[in-house]
Formats: sequence, structure tokens, C-alpha cells
Amino acid sequence: MNRTTIAIEQIEEDNGNRHISISGRRNGRIYFTETFDIDASNDPPLEVHLFRKTEVENYDASKSASVVSLLKLLNTIRCGEKTNGRLIDIEEVNMKFPITDLITIRNFERAANVQFDYSKFNTLAQFQNYFSNLLKESQILIKIQKQ
Repeated sequence: MNRTTIAIEQIEEDNGNRHISISGRRNGRIYFTETFDIDASNDPPLEVHLFRKTEVENYDASKSASVVSLLKLLNTIRCGEKTNGRLIDIEEVNMKFPITDLITIRNFERAANVQFDYSKFNTLAQFQNYFSNLLKESQILIKIQKQ
């Protein structure tokens, strides 16, 4: 199963200016990130907390809270100033792997009561292959034990 996520975060400052950050991920790997500065005088903020129950429960897609939010967001971004944006390649992900992911892996080890052989992987892709192989091996062992 593949999972694609686009995350949108709006930060409103006390002076009314806003920053909208957008990032795209697929299967947990970040592929891009962009930030837009929005002038407070040009556009009101996204106010998703003000939607009514009928907007969310409406079965007409053209009148849904999602469509209204996304159309407003697109319009806001078009009027904003892009201050940062970049694509993130696999080499950068692999360079950050020990820093960003090993804590999570160690926490998972404790929670699942398993132990990984850290000599078998140095990059995120290698860990994903290592873990996938462990799962396959454990499924084979379970099938053998059931017989």
C-alpha cells in the first residue's frame, strides 16, 4: 500500500501576517517543502474552525468544507510571496536518516520487544528493505509453526 500526504500548516503572527507551509510526502519520505508569506491586509486567514456542520456533512462535493478550504488556500497562495521551496532528493533523506529516524526505530524496538541488527542498514531505504525482509521471515516462521 502506498500513502501520499500533503500537509498544510498556517501560522498566524500577532501582527496579522501569516506563513503557509506545505510539504509533500509519499510513504513517509518527504519530497518537497514550500513556504509562502501572506500579507494580512490582502486576505483573511483560513478559518476552518468556523465551518458549519452542514458544510462538512453535505454530500455535494462542490459545496464541501474541503473544496471551500482548498480553493481559498489556492487563491491565498497565488497572492502570497513564496519565500522558500525545494525538492528533497533521496541522498538528502539518506544523510539525515541516522539523526531523524534512529530515535523512532529504537522506541519501536522497545515497544515491540525486538532488536534490530544496525550493521545491516545505513540509509532509510536499506532499513526499509531490512524491516520488510524481517516481516517476510517472521510470516514464514509463523506458517511453519502452524503446520
